[in-house]
Amino acid sequence: MISSAAAIGILTFGAERVASAATFDIPCTAGVGDSAALTTAVTTANTNGADDTINLVAACTYTYLAGTNDSALPAISSDTNHSLTINGNGATIARAVAAVTKFRVLAIAGGNATITGVTITGGDLGGTLHGAGISLTTGTLVLRDSTIKGNTTASYGAGIYAGGGTLTIAKSTISGNKTSADSAGLDVETGATVSVYNSTFSGNTAVDGAGGIGILGGTLTLKNTTVSGNSADIGAGVGLGFGVVSIGNTIVAGNTAAVQSDDVYEDDEDTFTDLGNNVLGSTEGTVGFTVTTQKGTAASPLNAQLNALADNGGPTSTVSLKATSPANGSGSTAICTAAPVSGVDQRGNAREATCDVGAFELPGGSVPPVPDAGVVDSGVADSGVVDSGVKDGGASTDASTKDGGLREDAGDDDDDDDDDVTPTDAGKKDAGKKDSGTGNGATTEGDDDGGCGCRTVPASTNGAFSAGLFGMILLGLRRRSRQKK
Repeated sequence: MISSAAAIGILTFGAERVASAATFDIPCTAGVGDSAALTTAVTTANTNGADDTINLVAACTYTYLAGTNDSALPAISSDTNHSLTINGNGATIARAVAAVTKFRVLAIAGGNATITGVTITGGDLGGTLHGAGISLTTGTLVLRDSTIKGNTTASYGAGIYAGGGTLTIAKSTISGNKTSADSAGLDVETGATVSVYNSTFSGNTAVDGAGGIGILGGTLTLKNTTVSGNSADIGAGVGLGFGVVSIGNTIVAGNTAAVQSDDVYEDDEDTFTDLGNNVLGSTEGTVGFTVTTQKGTAASPLNAQLNALADNGGPTSTVSLKATSPANGSGSTAICTAAPVSGVDQRGNAREATCDVGAFELPGGSVPPVPDAGVVDSGVADSGVVDSGVKDGGASTDASTKDGGLREDAGDDDDDDDDDVTPTDAGKKDAGKKDSGTGNGATTEGDDDGGCGCRTVPASTNGAFSAGLFGMILLGLRRRSRQKK
């Protein structure tokens, strides 16, 4: 419904018509949101030529059984001079488990959108469509204090697909998303400018490459971000095909690659820009990290000593540090204090004078509380969800079968700016490598004492992969001709 104080009005001054802003308060009854009203509000906001606000109800789930144009909601496409703000207040927007057709949850196709305090889950796409949770092709999106989890696609960007436009991810968690191609958590493509800070990528799975984040063009900046517990064949944490990628004060550790490069991977076109003070489990397959000193190798990975993804306070789940973590107190004060990090962590807690690396700040070096019964939630706190599901529907099915990982064969989708903040061999590892001090947290089960949740990785496949095979599966991170749909 539209609040009376902000109802749409058209004032005429001579020949000029000016639309007043509208505020839409979307009803909820017994935890079930009025999805039809939310759809109407987005449609109106796209066409009324005003700066609009949509307010959802806390702890409410807005569920969609069917989508239109491959999305649950109409694509946000207000003109460039106006904006749409969605205040989730802890609500969930989900594709229902019972949905028969496949569709994403949300698409941004123009204008300026800010989404705060929302869980987006259950998106399920087949074929060559990208971005099962969110697809951004044009326009600007600021995503803050939100969780993107439990989305599935057969193509790229199961959680978020940035095929163009400007994207800021602030104090958010991207977890439990799955793709049978690559770039499960976030896919960054040519034409996109993406800034990520005080955020967490955990538990995302790609059959081919880049379980956490994959970059195939565009510009990406990571600051005080944690990428851990993701899996893929190649470059399970962050995989760079080509593009401009800058990383500082960031943890990329405890990820698992079946073939090569557990944590960070560079293809042969571009290298990472090292802003320093990172904690990197293994830099196998990279040459760009020349400033960071806390980094391991394939033969001797660095144990970042992280706990599992859990509710550690704040609006989203986070990966906390053990007191003995090399990330504790080793951050760059300059990065921590300046925008966009602005002296707080993902939960909104103040950073220490000698700040930590990653999204989580360990106060005074103390040990954070152990999650109840060792249960790990792969998404937002108190969502009633375990292992990437969502309460009242929206958990997506598993990723479809592997398609070979040749990104050249896949089609495309149709659908460093700052955000204001307040307050071994190349063949692989032997079984037990993770137990020898590598790996660390963000798995589906934590230790009773809040420990690392270390995993045992099966013995590797034969190291004698041919160059031709690597050319096909190394992240699928090769230039390709892709037709926008």
